[in-house]
Amino acid sequence: MSTNFEITQHVRFPDGEVAFVGEQFFVWSELVRALEAQQEQFRAFVEMYNDENPTDLNPYCVTGTGTDIPAAATQQDLSTEQVAHSNYSLATDNITVTAAGTYLISYSILVLEDGTTGGTQGRCIAYVTDDATPIPQSYSGVFVAELSGGTGLSASFIVTVGAGSVLALYTDQDGTGVPDMSLEKSSLSIMKLG
Repeated sequence: MSTNFEITQHVRFPDGEVAFVGEQFFVWSELVRALEAQQEQFRAFVEMYNDENPTDLNPYCVTGTGTDIPAAATQQDLSTEQVAHSNYSLATDNITVTAAGTYLISYSILVLEDGTTGGTQGRCIAYVTDDATPIPQSYSGVFVAELSGGTGLSASFIVTVGAGSVLALYTDQDGTGVPDMSLEKSSLSIMKLG
């Protein structure tokens, strides 16, 4: 509760913040104390929630290069850890997740259309698998024309996986005639949400 004072000279109130509004000063000490108490209650709630629902917002990121993208399901290169984390391990383009939970996964692929001997147009598809099963919400796709120079694909999605799940990045092509495509760069990032 604030108290309103009519003052004609400069006054400091030692127990609160003083604000000047025209010719009146307002003491906000009680309001400040109430806000500090609410902040402390919120901080305690966050700490309690985190203890009961551990969240690991530290990211993990792997990249790769140089794999063909034929008209068949093909695992893509993810061979270099850019941001390491103890919750994940990388071996032969496969990412093993050590802790069960809900994860935010994002990937991007830079595709080269690198020849003139393929078909005139095709669709390039990308997706992530969990223990060799495609994750439905992970699909992305784009049409690519011969001599177009290339394209890119990306997706972000949330998925719940079990401890020991193995994640991999795949591509495929379809269309009446598929252009010559290859992977120039790939990236996959993971963050545990809960």
